[in-house]
Amino acid sequence: MTTVRERLVKQCVKPVVAPVRDDQDDDGHRRDDQRGKRQERGKRDGKKREKKVKNDVSELREVDFLDKFISKMYGYQKELFAAKQNPLTARIRNILKSRQVGLTYYFAGEAFMDAVLTGDNQVFLSASRAQSEIFRSYIIAFAQSWFGLELTGNPIVLSKDGKPWAELRFLSTNSSTAQGHHGHVYVDEYFWIRDFEKLNTVASAMATHKKWRKTYFSTPSAVSHQAYPFWQGEKFRNSKRKAAKDPWPSDKQISAGALCPDGQWRKVITILDAIAGGCDLFDLEQLQLEYDEDKFQQLFMCKFIDSSQSAFSLADLERCYSDLSLWADFDPDDPRPYGNSPVWIGYDPSRTRDDATCVVIAPPLENGGKFRILEKHSWRGQSFKYQAEQVKKLTERFNVQHIGIDTTGIGYGVFDLVRDF
Repeated sequence: MTTVRERLVKQCVKPVVAPVRDDQDDDGHRRDDQRGKRQERGKRDGKKREKKVKNDVSELREVDFLDKFISKMYGYQKELFAAKQNPLTARIRNILKSRQVGLTYYFAGEAFMDAVLTGDNQVFLSASRAQSEIFRSYIIAFAQSWFGLELTGNPIVLSKDGKPWAELRFLSTNSSTAQGHHGHVYVDEYFWIRDFEKLNTVASAMATHKKWRKTYFSTPSAVSHQAYPFWQGEKFRNSKRKAAKDPWPSDKQISAGALCPDGQWRKVITILDAIAGGCDLFDLEQLQLEYDEDKFQQLFMCKFIDSSQSAFSLADLERCYSDLSLWADFDPDDPRPYGNSPVWIGYDPSRTRDDATCVVIAPPLENGGKFRILEKHSWRGQSFKYQAEQVKKLTERFNVQHIGIDTTGIGYGVFDLVRDF
């Protein structure tokens, strides 16, 4: 009996386990489920999520460019493409062109396609940083609109099969930034580049190897420019060491596209050539009304300026060149482009075929400093009232301290209106 009683006492003093509530049971199941999911994710192939490769062109093929780019070329652009494909003419292409015939657009597309298909580096040299960025903007737009591909970086480094494939570099004519690179070189608007001979030495160094191409294209400037002998092939033609096997092509032959004895393939593309090649973007008659004969011939018919009779030599003007991107105190897109810093306005009115020209000048803040032309405006065939209104708009954007107007002849009419405000 004692033994039975002792057992009953021991059972009574054992701790009582409380019944499990429904909500506690649910919490336990939830924790178990979450733990199981984490374990499952950890076991999934034992791999981390792969990072998306930037600028990946692995899937692009030549046929992808056929519909988007090659089939949409104008006739003269097809000639440039054919010259690139021909081993005899590909090494150096030199093109004199009319304004706005789409060569920057075309060469950006050509270089992008070449980089994607071959893995070759592409180098763009322009007269200014802003100009070189036009190439980059075109290429980014091509990738997005043609293939839904977002390109990033500067330089743009294309990737293929997870590895670096080709570089596209966009440089201004500061030659120190161009040293050390190599690839196919495109020199844009080279007749407007200061110290062309120096730059050309750098461009040639980047394309020394026989696999690289050099492409020069520009609207003409003046016969006194350093690039003029380069276009004419004067150094080769005057060299006694390089006896030409073939005669130098005529102007007519070069206009059509010709391989010259110095190894350069030269071509001229006027506005008339562009129209004949299918470019329907121009109103020829309107342009002839808007520009005087000399300017029309230079901008659209590829005629050089004879600067021997000019008030200033081209060499003197070239020494005044500057790159807008270097001006940290000036933002042309800002409502107040020059902040509250003082400016002067100089204006030469006109109601004839000559332009009425207005410039906004930043005077130096210290004696001996440099004057900068921040903006230049031209108005043709407008009334005195219209011209005065444009000057007034400038006074609302800049802190104008002085306005100088040529009051000889018809200039007095504008002067009276400007004086009123």
